[in-house]
Amino acid sequence: MHLYIHGFGSSARSYKARLLKQRASQRGLTCICPNLPVHPQLAFETLCDWVEQTQPKVVIGSSLGGFYARLLAARYDLPAVLINPALCPGERLREAIPRAIQYVDNTEFDWTLEHCQQLDAMAITHENQRRLWLLTQLGDEVLDAHQAIGLLPAAHQTVEPDGDHSFIGFERFLDPVLDWRGPSTP
Repeated sequence: MHLYIHGFGSSARSYKARLLKQRASQRGLTCICPNLPVHPQLAFETLCDWVEQTQPKVVIGSSLGGFYARLLAARYDLPAVLINPALCPGERLREAIPRAIQYVDNTEFDWTLEHCQQLDAMAITHENQRRLWLLTQLGDEVLDAHQAIGLLPAAHQTVEPDGDHSFIGFERFLDPVLDWRGPSTP
């Protein structure tokens, strides 16, 4: 079982979610991607419930989903793949106040300072970075890839020049992502 976590304003119908679910299915694996609530605390509680019920082998997250995947990896001692992750999302998402957009259907939703403060309060205090794989592209126009590189010095890192926030060429990494378990497992 694999758990993919979509980013801010995204959904289970995102491009990366569809690619991962399709490739997992072709390989006889299961990859789930729940649609998350906008409210950060509720989103994280929902993800904790998913982890406890499904016991995934790895969590995979993109952008804000990478932030949540990192939290889950620390809490449940799971391997995680972080794709162009937002590791300090409360700072960056202050720009979305007071209204943000769901990219799948262009509907607006309320986004508040309280939401950002909830994200700030979820800071990581301890983690096994060796179980993390950072996949990032320096051309990310939304997030500074250097921040993630600096915050995850002990993680396995794949840093590509150019690219963008969507992670151009992600399909090249489908099998390695589905196989990731970190160096502590075979």
